[in-house]
Amino acid sequence: MTFASLYLMWNLTTLIGALGTSALGDPGVLGLDAVGPATFLAILWPRLVSEPGLRGLALGGAAVALLATPFVPAGVPVLLSAVVVLLVVLR
Repeated sequence: MTFASLYLMWNLTTLIGALGTSALGDPGVLGLDAVGPATFLAILWPRLVSEPGLRGLALGGAAVALLATPFVPAGVPVLLSAVVVLLVVLR
C-alpha cells in the first residue's frame, strides 16, 4: 500500500509540476531560487548553533562560494567551497 500511494502521488505531483511551470513564469521573480539554500540552512541550523567550530567552517565555506561566484560558472562555487571545507576537515 505504501509503495502504491507513494508511486501514485510522486507521479501525480510531478505531472502537476510539469504542467504548472508554464503558468509560473520566472521563479526568480517569486524568490523561489532562494528556497533551496534556505531549507538547507534550516536543516543545518541546530548543529551550527550547538558547535561553534562548525559555525566558522560554514562561514568559511560560504565566503569561498561568494568570492568565487563572479569568476566561475554556476555550480562551481558550491563545489569549491565543499572542497575547501573537506580539506580543512581532513587536515
